Amino acid sequence: MLSVVLIVKDEAPRLRAALASVGSVPEVIVCDTGSSDGTLDVAAGAGARVFETVWTHDFAAARTAAQRHARFQWVMRMDADERLEVATGRADEWIKSAIARAEREEADLIYVRRRYSPTNEHWFPRIFRADRFRWAHPVHEVLLPVAERRRAIAVPGAVFVHRPIPRPRGYAELAARHLAGHPKSPHLRYYLARGLWEAGRLPECVPALRAFLAGPADYRFHRGEAHRMLGVALATIGEEDAERHLIEAALADGGRAEAIVDLVRLLLARGERAAARRWIALAADASPPTELAPWSGWQRPYLLEGPAWDIRTWRAAWRSAA
Repeated sequence: MLSVVLIVKDEAPRLRAALASVGSVPEVIVCDTGSSDGTLDVAAGAGARVFETVWTHDFAAARTAAQRHARFQWVMRMDADERLEVATGRADEWIKSAIARAEREEADLIYVRRRYSPTNEHWFPRIFRADRFRWAHPVHEVLLPVAERRRAIAVPGAVFVHRPIPRPRGYAELAARHLAGHPKSPHLRYYLARGLWEAGRLPECVPALRAFLAGPADYRFHRGEAHRMLGVALATIGEEDAERHLIEAALADGGRAEAIVDLVRLLLARGERAAARRWIALAADASPPTELAPWSGWQRPYLLEGPAWDIRTWRAAWRSAA
């Protein structure tokens, strides 16, 4: 049995379609954090169990509060700007079969594909046993096991399609707020920098990325992406050392095509065609980057920027570097 759990605020225009996309599941929990646009009425009208919680500027706390209302051991996390699409059949049937497979294989976490944008699709932890995981981190919250090593599986046949609307996210401000109390947190340092990057605040982003990369080397998550962002930021604002960081990113995980794209652009802008051709040749052997969940041993492609892995991108780059 499954509980679908959402935290929401002012999602009336999107919520109905999100809830409809999962079909007839045993339970839907909608936990509101302060809406003023009729979100609660939409949720109740769709048959969800509706609750309210005070927003404490902490996404992990909000998800934990919402999850306390779930009546079933299996939980599926969802957001109002997502839709669950299945290759065949009904969504609720796919969910039921995914959980049945997890139980047969004694797994307690199910990864599902997520299409974040037309060119970005990745595996994402989505369905889990509520008693075996906890939410951590106030911004870009993650699931962590509560006890011993957990088993995760990936189930194909479905994708969560992200359909955002343009609006201020405030992730940089949220990360900065919590960094005041946890100044050494690499997770918060990264998402402070990421938030500044996404807002186009590159002069502020550069020192934030440097601070993250100066942190513990054993925190491997996002280091390659941080080098890439720093290299692009430095190149954009005309500071030195851009190439070094792009090379660090390009060599991460055996070769990251996204970073090689940016490095080749930098080299071609400088007229260094021979060097660009060497990196283009390396990109032909690159594989999509992976992220390793150390608590499960589970490893899958995480961030897939589609054009970077398209052979047409590299054919065009080769022509430019000829």
